[in-house]
Amino acid sequence: MAKLNDQHLGTLRGALGPQVFKMLFGEAYVSRLPHRTLNEPSAETIERRNRFKMCMKFSKALYDLSMLRKFWNDFTPEGVTKRIPTIAKIAKVSYKTISTTAVLDETFLAPDFGFSIVPTDVAIDGTEISVTLDPIGLNEGLDLAVEKFIRLGCVMHLYDPVNGTQVSNRFMTFLSPNVVLNLANPLSFTIPIISTKQTIYNAYDTHKTFLILVTSDENGKSVHFSNTFIS
Repeated sequence: MAKLNDQHLGTLRGALGPQVFKMLFGEAYVSRLPHRTLNEPSAETIERRNRFKMCMKFSKALYDLSMLRKFWNDFTPEGVTKRIPTIAKIAKVSYKTISTTAVLDETFLAPDFGFSIVPTDVAIDGTEISVTLDPIGLNEGLDLAVEKFIRLGCVMHLYDPVNGTQVSNRFMTFLSPNVVLNLANPLSFTIPIISTKQTIYNAYDTHKTFLILVTSDENGKSVHFSNTFIS
């Protein structure tokens, strides 16, 4: 894909002959129009396509957790030298821990490791998500003068559909209300699962949930994130 420096024709979008014109971050680019091929894709190509499809499903679900976008917006993946969309950053980082059928335990919801937490009770069923933590303590770098609230975010991977009418893999996101941040006492979070999502939950036999905690200031701006944990 080439960048157009001379834009005397104005803003171009769409196809023109064998070229496709695109606008990205206010700049114009041109690339070759994709063409069909009669060759059968190799098994490796099919595997790569399916893996990328799974990665994008996960990345779109993770992008829906708005409390995490600040961290991904500010993050530059290794090897990236130009500006790319936030969802592309998520996909680039997540791709290495996602297969065609699974999101591996090593997958993070944030760009890196975060502050440590110790879940003492995690209960997830078709009606609610409930998490209780040991006291976070004073050694995790959190500042109560700035960080006033904390909330739980989740990305749930649903697979093994009960019948053949459902897609093989589906993702849902969940977000708890704010809880007042307290470093000396246990913290509890509860997320009710609304009826429409209960129906989706019950349509699958297997559910794997990735969870994370994010602190925020009094204006709702995200400040720190925890390690990702799994149920």
